[in-house]
Amino acid sequence: MKERRNSGYGFVALAAILWGTTGTAQAFAPSGAGPLSIGAIRMILGGVIMVMIPLVKQRFHIGNIPRKKFILLASVCIAAYQPLFFTGVQRSGVAIGTLIAIGSAPVFSGMIDKMTGNQLSLQWKVSTMISLLGCLLLIGVDPTIQLDVMGVICSLLAGMVYALYVKAAQKVLVLGPNQLANGLMFLVSGMILLPFLLMSDLTWVWSIRGSMVVLHLGVFSAALAFTLFARGLQSVDAPTAVTLTLVEPLTATLLGLFVLHEQITMIQGFGLIVLFFGLAVNTKLVFQFLFPKYEEAS
Repeated sequence: MKERRNSGYGFVALAAILWGTTGTAQAFAPSGAGPLSIGAIRMILGGVIMVMIPLVKQRFHIGNIPRKKFILLASVCIAAYQPLFFTGVQRSGVAIGTLIAIGSAPVFSGMIDKMTGNQLSLQWKVSTMISLLGCLLLIGVDPTIQLDVMGVICSLLAGMVYALYVKAAQKVLVLGPNQLANGLMFLVSGMILLPFLLMSDLTWVWSIRGSMVVLHLGVFSAALAFTLFARGLQSVDAPTAVTLTLVEPLTATLLGLFVLHEQITMIQGFGLIVLFFGLAVNTKLVFQFLFPKYEEAS
């Protein structure tokens, strides 16, 4: 069981690494590529790919789709996350909007798990607190800035719907691997976002650079990433999975530093180390080093 859970941690972390490439890919997109249109294309293409795999393997049957209401809930949450996150960032600024959305997701996930009768482990609490401190230092927030109330609300709602998506997806995927169900979550969410796509200028998609960006986002940061994440959710509880996805800003920062040649401050560098350490606390070796007398409840 522990070996299966450790492999689950690896799948979730790999998924988050792939998600962390999204910002860098967007930086290479041609002018005119808006965040909402990129998000919609990513969801639709990723969903189509994930649905096509079981169709090609001739494993499609409507009866093979478990817990359809949770699939619908997950789809709505994925779709809602896109406009909520981007509105929060637009109104509050990139640093505050991102920090609130990413930072609140593990907290909401823990609250949801607690409300559904599950116990939160000391390991999760320590890992989450250290990781969120690392995010705060890494993203960096000006303490004198005026907060936009609507922006903060949108960012908090983005964190909440993301936590709800993870819980809903786990309800489906804990029954066993189901590529069709996983793909439908994103295909339906893409259909919900279709109006944003139809209102956007899509001429950039047909350029060589635009097509390469779309392929990367659809194939790697959506289809492959969410397939890995689904595998991880079969053995990792929702709060731990959400905390582990903080690997995403860690990856984005490293790519910005080494690929886009962005500059980071000493405080942000320290935040990078703190975030990495917080995520490492999820491993048994590091946690037992910090708390040698603590025994996990069986």
